[in-house]
Amino acid sequence: MLVEVSGTAMAVAEEHLPPETAEARATHGQSEVERVLEFDELPTRVALGTTGRVAPAPFEGEPAAEPGWWVVLNGGDVGGAAALRQLSQLFQDGDVRVVERGGFYYLRADELESRADAADVRTLAVELLRRANGVARLASAGFAPVEVDHVELVTDVGARQHFLELSDTAVQMSATLEATVIRSDGSVEEVSTDTDRVPAAAYLALAADQDVARALRLIGQCEVSWTSLYHVYEIVLADVGGRIYDEGWATRTEIERFRRTANSPAALGEHARHGRETTEPPTDPMALEAARVLVEGLVRQWLDDKRALGP
Repeated sequence: MLVEVSGTAMAVAEEHLPPETAEARATHGQSEVERVLEFDELPTRVALGTTGRVAPAPFEGEPAAEPGWWVVLNGGDVGGAAALRQLSQLFQDGDVRVVERGGFYYLRADELESRADAADVRTLAVELLRRANGVARLASAGFAPVEVDHVELVTDVGARQHFLELSDTAVQMSATLEATVIRSDGSVEEVSTDTDRVPAAAYLALAADQDVARALRLIGQCEVSWTSLYHVYEIVLADVGGRIYDEGWATRTEIERFRRTANSPAALGEHARHGRETTEPPTDPMALEAARVLVEGLVRQWLDDKRALGP
């Protein structure tokens, strides 16, 4: 069953919607799925709009999908469509891919195909996506990280099995029952993507190194903090040491200003890494955005260096 909420209903405020439409929108269609489970015969599609449940338009079927695991991605409400589109542009090829099918975005990965259990697939997909979010953040400072929504399995005969995570339990829906909300308001938000400077697939492949994987996860977090930036800096420093300065990745003055700001309660208050002042506070504290640019620049140089060195 396909649960569809019209683009108009997705765009208006909740208080202007009938209860059934507002609940379907808030639960990603799950409320309608639970309602029709009581029927003797399940409908193939439910459509809701600003007037409540409506007769759905003719449905021409889903695009054909190759057999295997398909992980549905959720961009959230703010900048989500642009973020999903950016991921699909960055990860078109390679072991990890983000593909668009019928208006939805899916994570596909060779490594997922060795998993037999949906819960294992989801766990691995979350890890791969956190790394991909980190790479996307290196490509565009305004990138808003996306999340795993649910897991689907396409069988060899083309049947779809959907696994929805409710609380801590993964629940399998039958191949003919699907809880999905289509967001079709037609809005488009352009995001600048530096695909030439950031070879996404190559960066992601380097995440076989656990230090790289951790750095990408930290960079790709929804909210950047002084602590996470400092951890990333320490990861790079432990690997390359003084080459940061010798090869011109950053100056000693920049790094010292960053370090003193990050550690200073006088400069950052409760956001500082240290609970009490251990050195002289910086006379000109670094702004968080400048720190982010500095550390992400270090990471790009570090990953490019690793690519040049090869396996």
